[in-house]
Amino acid sequence: EVLDSIRSKLTERVVSELSTEEQKDVARARPPETLRVLEPDDLPPLIRRRFTESNGTVGTVFYIAPRDNVFFSDGHNHLRMSATIDNVVLPDRTQVMTASRSSIFAEMLNSMRRDGPLASGVAFGLVALVVLFASRSKRSALAVLLSLLFGATMLLGGAAYKGIHINYINFIAIPITLGIGCEYPFNIADRVRLLGGDVATAVKRSAGAVLLCSFSTVVGYGSMMYSDFQALESFGKLAVFGEVACVYGAVFFLPSLLTVIAPRKVTATT
Repeated sequence: EVLDSIRSKLTERVVSELSTEEQKDVARARPPETLRVLEPDDLPPLIRRRFTESNGTVGTVFYIAPRDNVFFSDGHNHLRMSATIDNVVLPDRTQVMTASRSSIFAEMLNSMRRDGPLASGVAFGLVALVVLFASRSKRSALAVLLSLLFGATMLLGGAAYKGIHINYINFIAIPITLGIGCEYPFNIADRVRLLGGDVATAVKRSAGAVLLCSFSTVVGYGSMMYSDFQALESFGKLAVFGEVACVYGAVFFLPSLLTVIAPRKVTATT
């Protein structure tokens, strides 16, 4: 409309009243007749493909490009961008369902926030039930569960100390660690029961097998620490922390706890 307005003002009558130099300037400034509103088909294929829907429709309601100082390695930025552009309501009350890398990644993070604690809680509950049913005494079951909590606390503390953030892949190491955290101490606690409460002998006979089992698992998890995929690398680190914490709790914390809570022998006096 602007171009047509300019052309309408530059009529032959108006141009004829100008000087020769002014007529040359007007000729150069006059919008060519080929100028028109660009259509989607006028765009290069590489650009048009970014605005083409899966059903072939060309054109999107809006397009957002983040600033250069936005770091996508920080999941909080994905959450903020998704909250800003998700389900946008236009002035005509049209609700726009958006889809982007940030919105998809934010949905994965929200799912992890929702399902991660649930999966960990279910894992802990099932592990606790197995320990309670398999243990022959409440004292042994209590010691195994306390050793499990000790290993989980060391895992989370070590991850926080090393700055390892929980993501949608490495959080699986938490319920895995809960399962391992009861297996190692349960084996030693059951050996103590079979030896009639002799903690020192039980550790001497079972600690080697527990350490060897943990070592083979650490080697497997440790190989992931050399992965180029950073989420998988963090999973390897978190899983190794969990293994070390669980075996430490089984070999050192549990025997000490069983020694402390062992029933006292009453010596008869005359």
